[in-house]
Amino acid sequence: MDRNRHEYVLEFPAGAPHAHRRATPDGLTLRAPEPGDRAALAALILDAYRGTIDDEGESLEDALKAVDQYLAAGPLLGASCLALNGGRLVAACLAGPRWKPGPPLIWYVLTDPSHQRRGLGALVLSETLRKLRADAHAGACALITEGNVASERLFETLGFGRVEKS
Repeated sequence: MDRNRHEYVLEFPAGAPHAHRRATPDGLTLRAPEPGDRAALAALILDAYRGTIDDEGESLEDALKAVDQYLAAGPLLGASCLALNGGRLVAACLAGPRWKPGPPLIWYVLTDPSHQRRGLGALVLSETLRKLRADAHAGACALITEGNVASERLFETLGFGRVEKS
């Protein structure tokens, strides 16, 4: 199904100091993703999207293909962020290139349903933005499905603005 998505953009202020790392909640570990995280990322995509506006009835095979597509696109693994609880992947923010010139694209912000409403999406997205800025990127962008209110609020809270089509 082809859904209407809106572009959101954040420009990092020139000359402003880099953002500081947010405190990581007890029991969580943050790290960059690795190709060996493929299966865990696919499972997180399925769990995070199930029953939401972005759920298109994907199978595990579909989710694995989505992760493979991300990994093949030249991902920014060093800027991306995973949150693990006892070694279990519970949240992720994956940044990579976009299909046209411009700032890096936030491909995914995912939180396991059992860990939602704890600020983990904001944590991994903030960490990814901090790393992108430290790597001298001028900003970031995201595509958000129309009606995904939680994602719209998250990105707007962190300073993204919706690009109005002209």
